[in-house]
Amino acid sequence: MDSPVLKRLESAVDELAKTLTELQAKAENDSHPQPSREYLSVKQLALLIPYREQTIRNLISAGEFKAGVHYYKRRRRVVFRWSAVQMWLGEPVSSEEAEVPFYPVHHARTRKRPEAVL
Repeated sequence: MDSPVLKRLESAVDELAKTLTELQAKAENDSHPQPSREYLSVKQLALLIPYREQTIRNLISAGEFKAGVHYYKRRRRVVFRWSAVQMWLGEPVSSEEAEVPFYPVHHARTRKRPEAVL
């Protein structure tokens, strides 16, 4: 029962299996993208880690990222050092930090009420 159709079908299945293994290997290599540069902007960093740009800026304001260690400011631009951010991502979170959520402080202005005239 070796018909030409059966042989073509078997070769197509073998080719698909080979392509599938190549794609799986490529996907494993691409799952952890490595930046081509050591220094990254906020936008570039947001593409590499699971945080939005504003969240990264909030982490800077909260003191989570430290100036001179994780990032540098040059001409009012923030530049992150990728190796330091990778170390920060790998640090274990202490139990105190895990239990207390971060709430940004809102300093609202109060309206002054006009004094009543008698």
